[in-house]
Amino acid sequence: MAKTILIVDDDTSVRVALGRMLSSMGYETRLADGGKTALLILSERTVDLVLTDFEMPKMNGVELVSELYNLGYRIPVVMLTASPGSVPNTRRITATIGKPIEMEELQAALEFALKA
Repeated sequence: MAKTILIVDDDTSVRVALGRMLSSMGYETRLADGGKTALLILSERTVDLVLTDFEMPKMNGVELVSELYNLGYRIPVVMLTASPGSVPNTRRITATIGKPIEMEELQAALEFALKA
């Protein structure tokens, strides 16, 4: 059974490209254009991992992770960012990936996070 990854990114082209990339790796994907949409999807569907961008309007990736934790979700999270040093160090984020995204690095982070 394929693992399901929720991709959260406000940039449509990035979200769609990641969805295609992860589908080609054998994952099922769900797409959200921001934190609020991600929370709605999670209220209706179980996912195995959240892959989220850090810089998003209204609710950034760290705020999303905090909200997930506050709501009782214990889902591995992989954070994407153009500025890896700007993401706070927290145990709630399983891995951080810098942009531009290298497919091998992303695949390794996802495999690690799904085993954690």
